[in-house]
Formats: sequence, structure tokens, C-alpha cells
Amino acid sequence: VVELLAALENLSRPELVRRPDADDVSHLKVVAVVVYGRSERVEILSRYLVQNLRRNGGILDEVRFVVYQAATMDLHFLSGLLA
Repeated sequence: VVELLAALENLSRPELVRRPDADDVSHLKVVAVVVYGRSERVEILSRYLVQNLRRNGGILDEVRFVVYQAATMDLHFLSGLLA
């Protein structure tokens, strides 16, 4: 959390912002939080999320979906995606 706050403070100074690689975050638990509402938005995003999971060579340990105003059809899509 402290590292994240420091990085956010440095966003106004591009020379201080550096992209973390897998070695930099290997000791951290990295969780992506996705606000979910429409299946067509997440259908494409899900491929990148899976690709970036740590088990697939990425840096994400976990992906959490926060459901916001999703229709029944969209909830069925999310269920299938998580199965």
C-alpha cells in the first residue's frame, strides 16, 4: 500500500514513474478489481486478465469482480466466465 501511494504521488512527475516488472512485485499479492456491468466490455478484458495471471507468467494473483447494475444476461455471462 505504501509503495502504491508513493507511485500515485509521483504520477505528476513522469521521470519518477517506472513500470514494475514481475521481479518487483513477486513479494506482493497483486489483485485486480474490475467493476462489472456489461458482458461486452469484460469479454475482451477477460482475455488480458487471464494472460496476466501469475500462473500464466503475469503479475496478477487474483481478479475480483464488483457487480454494478448488471442485467440478468450479463450475470449469466459472468457466471460462465468464472466457471
